[in-house]
Amino acid sequence: MKKTIALAVIGSLAGLSATTQAQDYSLSTDFTFVSQYVFRGQELADNTLQPSIEFSMDNFYAGIWAALPIENRSSGGWGDEIDFYAGFEVPIDETLSVDIGATYYYYPTDSNTFEIYAGITADLEGFTPSAYLFYDFDLKVWTLEGSIGHSIPLPELGASLDLSASVGIVEPNSGSGYLYWGVDVTTPYQINENAMLNFGVHYATHDRSRAFANKNHLWWSASVTIGF
Repeated sequence: MKKTIALAVIGSLAGLSATTQAQDYSLSTDFTFVSQYVFRGQELADNTLQPSIEFSMDNFYAGIWAALPIENRSSGGWGDEIDFYAGFEVPIDETLSVDIGATYYYYPTDSNTFEIYAGITADLEGFTPSAYLFYDFDLKVWTLEGSIGHSIPLPELGASLDLSASVGIVEPNSGSGYLYWGVDVTTPYQINENAMLNFGVHYATHDRSRAFANKNHLWWSASVTIGF
């Protein structure tokens, strides 16, 4: 799961329901289809359904996210993935917030892993830079990722044009690591106060020379998000 994308969805949902905001908690569900499932620069599967559900209250959030490939091309054969995550996102001031949490990656046909993360995000006049550090205790891998996003309102269409770019480095405790980077262009369209459509085009690559021959990945996504 891409933590940065998950947080972007949370942000998009913030204004969907006035009732939800007044109660200081929210429940949202998302149904996404991607033509490729790419994680940290590497393609894991083709044509994948990615449903999720998330609960948040005050600074706490918890959710379940899944990747359910319809077909795949990964060298080892890729199966289903179900991620359970929880964390706290705490504002420091009007522009900065800190996010700390953990993700349990469950694979029905493979070994499971547990990862913790900590990050900081800023809101600087329409730009949202962030930096996250991850550590997987089972894979014994560190990941450092930085990203920046910017949203261009399209009020005449009832939508926006959201642009983001990210770069990261993966470093195992033993063995060689790699760099990855990518860009995303999405267009969230608010159907009503509780529902949103989102269409996107994405590109990612990496500099890993072994195991993954195809380094350049271009794919599209479509999703519907409902907030309660």
